[in-house]
Amino acid sequence: MAVEAVESYRQELEAESEKPVKIVLLVGEVTLFIGGDYQRLSELNALAESIDTIGDGNIQMVATAQSEIEDVRPGLAAKQLDFGILKDRFPHQYHLPSHHAGEIVQRRLLEKTDDGAG
Repeated sequence: MAVEAVESYRQELEAESEKPVKIVLLVGEVTLFIGGDYQRLSELNALAESIDTIGDGNIQMVATAQSEIEDVRPGLAAKQLDFGILKDRFPHQYHLPSHHAGEIVQRRLLEKTDDGAG
């Protein structure tokens, strides 16, 4: 499984550096990944569970989504129990209101170009 490969890599880095190594996996746009596919929801849950088990606190996963999965995919709302389990895997949830999108575009994209800075 992918998590075992990440843990093996983490252990190699730790052995080389002789210092504790932690790895953060960034997973973007999980709502697009899941779509309307219940199997993908289960896969994401299994990945998060494996990280907890195999990573033993040395591997963290951060997932992003533009909106609540229940809002985007109401057909999956019937599986409410599974949403609860998945959300338990991500105890820290931060919401960025859409009115911040303009600021993000300005700071992260436009200011990095000569045309945008002017």
